[in-house]
Amino acid sequence: RLYLVGGLLFCGRCGRRMYGRVKRDKRRGDYWWRTYFCASGIYPREDKRCGLRSVSVPKIESFVWSLAKKLLTDSDKLWAAVKARHMDISANDLITEDELKTYDRRLRQLEAEKSRVLSLYGKSEIITIEEVEQKVGEIKAEIAEVSADRQKHLGAKGDLEEKKRRLDEAVKHFKSIRSRLDDFSPEERKKLVDLLFSRLTLNWDDQTQEYKLDVEVQIPIFQDEE
Repeated sequence: RLYLVGGLLFCGRCGRRMYGRVKRDKRRGDYWWRTYFCASGIYPREDKRCGLRSVSVPKIESFVWSLAKKLLTDSDKLWAAVKARHMDISANDLITEDELKTYDRRLRQLEAEKSRVLSLYGKSEIITIEEVEQKVGEIKAEIAEVSADRQKHLGAKGDLEEKKRRLDEAVKHFKSIRSRLDDFSPEERKKLVDLLFSRLTLNWDDQTQEYKLDVEVQIPIFQDEE
């Protein structure tokens, strides 16, 4: 049986996961109802249980699905975050490009310096072969160091380009599905909820006699670093 928030729902009292189950209502005979319950409820001893009451599957899943739809259809916050992220990636890409140009200039300078030292030895008796070898060795060591740093920044530039590509794909995908969310299958709904949310924490307020759900939203493209 597929549970929409399975794996995402946690108990706000003890921090354990909450699991879906089908339970028979003893008072209503053949009536079965679905709930999410805290994992502490499996303990036979009452003092081991946190006491969070179970929540109806349809109730919480309907709320979470409505929230998912709202995020994709009319959430200014989501699209503002996507736009800001795109600008941030572009800015970092420009910085990396400038740094690569700086490394390239330094490598050209070092190669020119190495050639100058070698030509100086051939034209003058003032500098010895030992001094040439020492100087050329120092230049080669710096060339290797600068080349290694350049390679790191080249890799960083590749990572930025990949993130930009994934972001563009995510935005394109989200925009393409907004008009057909109501026609999603249970499997498609589950996949989308897992993409949008990282954690759902359920609590029960004894004063208001209401459930409270803390929702942690993630933009899928950012989950590797935020």
